Amino acid sequence: MYYLDTNVIIAYGFREEVHHKIAKKAVNNLKGPFCISAWSLVELAAALSRQKKMQYKFPPEIERIAQTPTDKVELTIRWLLKKLNIQKILPDQGKLIKDFSTEITVEHLEAIKLALKIAFQHMIGAGDIMHLTYMLNHGIKNFVTLEEKIEKSQNTLATLGIHIIRIR
Repeated sequence: MYYLDTNVIIAYGFREEVHHKIAKKAVNNLKGPFCISAWSLVELAAALSRQKKMQYKFPPEIERIAQTPTDKVELTIRWLLKKLNIQKILPDQGKLIKDFSTEITVEHLEAIKLALKIAFQHMIGAGDIMHLTYMLNHGIKNFVTLEEKIEKSQNTLATLGIHIIRIR
């Protein structure tokens, strides 16, 4: 199973994205199955609602039926997941752990541990740390991304059992 980074999902779905053609070709060649996480849904919603930064051309069928900008984003996320044939959305574990003098989710505690393990060696952002944490918690081995900084971390991530597939 391949975990798709949010940048791959956006590039695959929108022709106006610089990496659209290579993302589409790579995803089609991989053939899946594909998965994402609950965190991916947050990133997709944030990316698609930043209309001032990037003017995405939403699918015409969504433009016709969406009554609000929120509808447009939600329907577009569903459209992207269907178009990519996403087989699984990795869920949160739903457990809270008392740590750092508060209660935090298992995913966030694991993300903190992962960040501390690799942060001084690599420039991986918080969003990518969350993706990797979901992968580790659910036994997903292949991470498909457009980001060079993730590729630069592939040796460290390989020690955790994660294989990086960088699309170029």
